[in-house]
Amino acid sequence: MNAPLVNLSPSPNLMPDPVKDFYRKLTVEITGRQADKALLLAQRLAKGTQVFIALIDPADVDGQLQAAVALHEAGLVPVPHIPARFVRDAADLEARLSALTSRAGVKQMLVLGGGAPHPIGKYDAAIQLLETGLFQKHGVTRIGIAGHPEGNPDITKVHGEPALMAALRLKQAWLGANSIDGFIATQFLFEAGPVAYWADQLRHEGIELPIHVGVAGRRRSKRW
Repeated sequence: MNAPLVNLSPSPNLMPDPVKDFYRKLTVEITGRQADKALLLAQRLAKGTQVFIALIDPADVDGQLQAAVALHEAGLVPVPHIPARFVRDAADLEARLSALTSRAGVKQMLVLGGGAPHPIGKYDAAIQLLETGLFQKHGVTRIGIAGHPEGNPDITKVHGEPALMAALRLKQAWLGANSIDGFIATQFLFEAGPVAYWADQLRHEGIELPIHVGVAGRRRSKRW
């Protein structure tokens, strides 16, 4: 559908501000060991900003929950990572989802395979977690999945490059069939070119999920 053209020379006050739009939509990421940063983040970020909570070590599950609770109480929106390779079985997954949704008001999660070389339990792929039906049971309404503009050697060296696209198609189909809002989240990148090329490939393959691109945060330079 085409929108009517009502003003060929819009006022500067009505023109889009890409910087403001960028900041309005940005998210940040912490780990489960940074629950103490919740109040500081609440002072710096707009209420309702999404804060992803990475799970780097399966021993940090309790810390991830505490971080989610702290963020929720501070007026931010916790989005915990659920790596398949850090989940032992369906009972373990259900316990986590129950705690995160009931105690921290979690409605959104990032479900991914995880970077561990060996799973700690029966799962090694995000789709296996999704197919348990437990996310719907616990009222999760939005799920992110991982995207890899620069590839993922852990997957491609075993299954080949086509496996990455096939996995995205499969998960997109699952999200649609279960009426769950979805998005793709990438690892952080330093160049726009690979992302643009990869995004074009996704659209060509019929993958229409929104893409959230990871951007490295500011860091201090070492002085020698």
